[in-house]
Amino acid sequence: MTTTLTHEPPTARGRLDVRVTGGIVRGVEENGILAWRGIPYAAPPVGDLRFRAPQPVVPWDGVRDASTFGYVAPQVYKGQFKGAKPGVPASEDCLTINVLRPAAPSRKQLGRPVMVFIRGGG
Repeated sequence: MTTTLTHEPPTARGRLDVRVTGGIVRGVEENGILAWRGIPYAAPPVGDLRFRAPQPVVPWDGVRDASTFGYVAPQVYKGQFKGAKPGVPASEDCLTINVLRPAAPSRKQLGRPVMVFIRGGG
């Protein structure tokens, strides 16, 4: 269940193509941030895979658009998720990750802090 990112040269339109475990994703540059959103890190937990350990990501052909967020997990809730727009789509195909980093490299430090959020659940 590992997603590996390797940097590919930017395309002519300024977007970034990155090879991950399942294939190539195309991110975007927005306000000085490079963003790859909705990258699948495991197979969708549907059908026989429901309530089982995550399975390896299903590879895709071509370049996958990674400019938008993936689905949120389906759940019963009143109102809306904090910070989310009304009508955020939900699906069992929600095992995705978002990766963001500054567009400009830092000359003062070799590494940058990394924050990982693992959603709760049983």
